[in-house]
Amino acid sequence: MANTEFNDILKTMNIPSKKYFTIGEVSKICDLQPHVLRYWEKMFNQLKPSKRSGRRYYQHRDLLLVLEIKYLLYDQGYKIPGAVAKLGGNVGSDGINTELHNESSDNSDKNLELALDSDTQTRRKNASNLSINNVDVSDEIQDLLEMTRMFRSYIQKNY
Repeated sequence: MANTEFNDILKTMNIPSKKYFTIGEVSKICDLQPHVLRYWEKMFNQLKPSKRSGRRYYQHRDLLLVLEIKYLLYDQGYKIPGAVAKLGGNVGSDGINTELHNESSDNSDKNLELALDSDTQTRRKNASNLSINNVDVSDEIQDLLEMTRMFRSYIQKNY
């Protein structure tokens, strides 16, 4: 969180001073859908909300981490593997956190990911000219495409 631009964004936010936040509260504060937060929990090993009776409870540090992840992915244009590396985690070329899934990958997966990253960045630049609602839809579509690629890679490696 050393980035001054990110710190400036945090200063403008009105984050309640409470010990625990539900996934719904974090979703509203961070302007993210709950399924995105659950997905990020799988990808970023640093993001581990407490779970009691099947409910997630995020601490203040978890909320700040979610905001930093969002900043890296949405504002800085990082892909999940790059954001994981920036935050100090390990991630495979297929985007799966290697500390959670100790799977190896070959060079063709890396080349595919690099090509997809380049194409995704171009689409995001083009989407910036659209209205806010269309950008939200574009982000959701990108998340679905990314999950589909991960699933395809997992199936290819295991079946």
